[in-house]
Amino acid sequence: MSKLNKRLARLTPEQLALLQKKLAEKKRTSDFITKRKNPNERPLSFSQERLWFLHQLDPQSSFYNMPMALNLKGEINPSFLEKAVAELCRRHEILRSYYKINEKGEPVQLITDYDQPPLFFVEITAGSLNEAERQLRTLMKNEVAAP
Repeated sequence: MSKLNKRLARLTPEQLALLQKKLAEKKRTSDFITKRKNPNERPLSFSQERLWFLHQLDPQSSFYNMPMALNLKGEINPSFLEKAVAELCRRHEILRSYYKINEKGEPVQLITDYDQPPLFFVEITAGSLNEAERQLRTLMKNEVAAP
C-alpha cells in the first residue's frame, strides 16, 4: 500500500468529505484548456509561426524543405506504396495541415479531411546507367527546389 493510500485510510469520514469537497472546488477553479470557437482552426506553435513568417518574407524559398532520397532495391508495387503513404497521411494530421489567415488577421492551421495524396511515378528510360543517374539527379534537384 502506498503512503498516500495509508494516509487516506486513516482519515475520518468527516475529513474525507472535506478533502473531496476541496478537491471538487479546486477542479472547478483550475485553469482548463478552453474549447475553441472554431474547432477546425488550431493556433500555430512558435516554430510554425516562425516558418509562416519566413514564408511571408520569401514565398519561393525552399529553405525549410527536408528532402530525403531512398534507394529501394527490388521490385516496387506502386499501389502498395500509394496505400502506405495514404495511411501515413490518414493517421498524422500534420501531413494534412495548411495555414491561413483567420478573421482576426492571425495565422492558424487547418486540417483537411483525409484524402489520398497524389503520388507521381516517373519512369526513367535511358541508354546507360550514367544517363539514368543524371536524369534522376535532375528530377531530384527540381523537386527539392520547389517551395
